[in-house]
Amino acid sequence: VDNVSTSARSTNEALSQTRTAVDELARMSADLRSAVNQFTF
Repeated sequence: VDNVSTSARSTNEALSQTRTAVDELARMSADLRSAVNQFTF
C-alpha cells in the first residue's frame, strides 16, 4: 500500500510539473507569435 501511495504521489507531482511546462510553452508560443506578427511581409 505504501508503494502505491508513493507512486501515486510521484505521478501527481509529475503531472503538475508537466502542466506547468505546458503553460510555459503556451505563453512562450504566444509571445513568439506576437513578435513575429510585428513584421510585415
